[in-house]
Amino acid sequence: MTLHIWRSEPPPHGVIRGVRCHWNGPWLIARGTAANLSDQDATFTVQPRVTVGGRRSIAPSESDSIAIRAASARTWRWTNDSAPVPAGTRVTRCAATVLPPSRGEGDD
Repeated sequence: MTLHIWRSEPPPHGVIRGVRCHWNGPWLIARGTAANLSDQDATFTVQPRVTVGGRRSIAPSESDSIAIRAASARTWRWTNDSAPVPAGTRVTRCAATVLPPSRGEGDD
């Protein structure tokens, strides 16, 4: 009798680096480089974490999807044109998180 062990492939893994924020008139723009570290194409969800004025989060429930080919990177950009603060308010936190795709969404 032979015993077979089935393993599923690990889900694609992504990261984001170099996230920066700046104001362009009334728009607050965040951008960074998202990378797919796996060997399969995938669509990742990127959640910005932007705080202005020391305590006011302006992207609490926002998220974007970005498709990235295997072992590649793409520029990610998020724009908030309705920030509840005056343009030019000091950005005190500018970050983002890449979430793995849900099961079954690894291929585009």
